[in-house]
Amino acid sequence: MYILKKIKHTELIEIIGALLLFFLMLTAWAFKYDIFTTSLSIDKSLICIELDENRKPLKITENIPRGTRQVCLWFKYNTSRTPLNIKITWSLDNEVLLSEMQKLVTPEGVKAFYLLREDGMPLEDGRYSVTIKDGSKIISSIPFKIIKTEN
Repeated sequence: MYILKKIKHTELIEIIGALLLFFLMLTAWAFKYDIFTTSLSIDKSLICIELDENRKPLKITENIPRGTRQVCLWFKYNTSRTPLNIKITWSLDNEVLLSEMQKLVTPEGVKAFYLLREDGMPLEDGRYSVTIKDGSKIISSIPFKIIKTEN
């Protein structure tokens, strides 16, 4: 209260006005650079076993047969901000196997990322998921399983 008694009424209004202007400018900046929202849109995302020569998905399924050596995340995207760093996270039974940052450099396109073992052995049986994040926001999450299939 002592500080307020020394500040004149007009000075107090000027300080409040300056603070309001500062917060207004900060909010406008945050929206301009998508601080509160994401600029990434995934039009379609799926899991497949391989791609054809034109990078189109083949063998699209959520139940991957045992013995598979690689799984592909394929997605079609558009974004208003480039370059844009996204995070791709592969998990098995809720445990992270691989998490990596990838850069989207064009406003729209198709991307594909693979999960495979370094030693070339088949992927383990279990419940998997792959997640695409823009910052802390999950844009897409796809569950899939590697299971023994009946012949």
